[in-house]
Amino acid sequence: MSSKPLGAFDVAIVGTGLSQSILAAALSKSGYKVLHLDPNQYYGSYHASLTLDELVMFSENYTPQQSSHPRYSEIQYDFPQTSEPSSELSKMSRHFSISLSPSLIPSKGAMIDSLIGSGVSRYGGFNLLQGIGMYVEEGETGYFRPVPASKEDIFKDKSMSRVEKLKLMKFLRYIVSDEGKLEPRDEITIKELISGDFGLPPFMASAVIYALAFSSSGNESSAAALSRIQHYMLSSGRYGNSPFLVGHYGGLGEVAQGFCRASAVYGGVYILGRQMESINFTEKGSPSSRYRICVNDVPDILEARTIVFPSSGIASVSSILSGLKPTVTEQETRLARCIAILDFQIVFEPANQPPADTFTIVFPPHMVGRHEKAVVALVTGEGTLSCPSGYYISYLVTEVEEDGVNRTAETILRPYLSSLLSKATTDASRQSPKEPLFELFYIEMSPTQSKFQPPPVQGAYLIDDSSPSVASFTECADHCAREAERVFWEVVKFVESDSGTETQERIAAPKAFWPISHLGDGSEAEGSEGF
Repeated sequence: MSSKPLGAFDVAIVGTGLSQSILAAALSKSGYKVLHLDPNQYYGSYHASLTLDELVMFSENYTPQQSSHPRYSEIQYDFPQTSEPSSELSKMSRHFSISLSPSLIPSKGAMIDSLIGSGVSRYGGFNLLQGIGMYVEEGETGYFRPVPASKEDIFKDKSMSRVEKLKLMKFLRYIVSDEGKLEPRDEITIKELISGDFGLPPFMASAVIYALAFSSSGNESSAAALSRIQHYMLSSGRYGNSPFLVGHYGGLGEVAQGFCRASAVYGGVYILGRQMESINFTEKGSPSSRYRICVNDVPDILEARTIVFPSSGIASVSSILSGLKPTVTEQETRLARCIAILDFQIVFEPANQPPADTFTIVFPPHMVGRHEKAVVALVTGEGTLSCPSGYYISYLVTEVEEDGVNRTAETILRPYLSSLLSKATTDASRQSPKEPLFELFYIEMSPTQSKFQPPPVQGAYLIDDSSPSVASFTECADHCAREAERVFWEVVKFVESDSGTETQERIAAPKAFWPISHLGDGSEAEGSEGF
């Protein structure tokens, strides 16, 4: 390996997850030299969007034994209709964009601000979520009942009495009022607040808790749940009659790749598909060579003034770190996930309305599979450009209780997938029951906290890319954008105060997370949001 460095970077960022990708774009656009590394051959890391062939390869090749803190476990996949991929499905593999971390993006929030401020909103497309439904038990069976998304929907809903509508409107007015904002009510749960203080009937209470707040349990603090409801209500109406957007081509993975493109436009250097052999930290010599990184098949030494690691992935590189001592908590949040490819449509809208292309179904706790946490399903069709015409991708996710560690993702989620399939469109030419073309079950695990020991470590930062709960289904995108901005200012503060900054070519430190562009990408154009 050559002893000559490829170049001195201001910051090296490990992993191309959504948080890291936003950070890379912001730093590059502010004039900092960014090196972005990812051992995977695709962008997005844990938020990646994969083709069907790539997803099958990921399922076969991922080995949790290689890490003391693996992100995934209990990966099982199958082709129920054919036992193996059909030739027709194989030919269409590249037409599927399947997300490892499916999420909805609120129409107002940190992520939308970053998409607009960076100009990345022009690199991809977004659709409005067309509806939210909730499973309602009726005898031994059940059905999917649409949840009103606006004041207009509430008053059009013929299933609610006038008294029920007035109670619901009273609650929603409280949410957006100063009283609702100033009284977080930490001392009571969201279920106690809604059922007690406002007296909402069972369906409406469940709809608020699980389909508006996206709580995994009614025992969640009312403060956190109310904060999310406020956020989503303020998001409704910005781009249409829904508070949520769904990204094209798999969602957050494509968004992450868009931010990486933006970083590259402003000089960011990318190395993907190469394993890092060593990361050496030293306080001797020039600050610009504080971190020396050796990458497989890259003959030059890579040097950086600062370095950023993903908090949930720090354990996977701890063995190659020299001079740094990261510690990772053993406590983990576990999410059971399922991905299913369907060649038929799921229907939950009333018969007099056309079926939705992209929608969410929420199963409250203790229904269908009797799981103690809520289960959320997202169904995406060709409108999101994530699959060919006539095909759909269904995602299911739920939290796994500590006493359920020994249960597999398939054991937990199979009943809910079956419930979805039972609401498929009828087709006399097909046999019942309908089965997916492809299904994948797996457990996702995220360390809740990581840190360097002993602190402080000069120029080393951790950025949170975890998926802490079912609420991350709607909060993940904004969380990643906020994390990127937090670490952005920490890196800027350190680099600008570091010795040796005379070698930098910047005129002045940035005054905004997304400074106005001067490269003609149009990101400064007022009102041109790109949606």
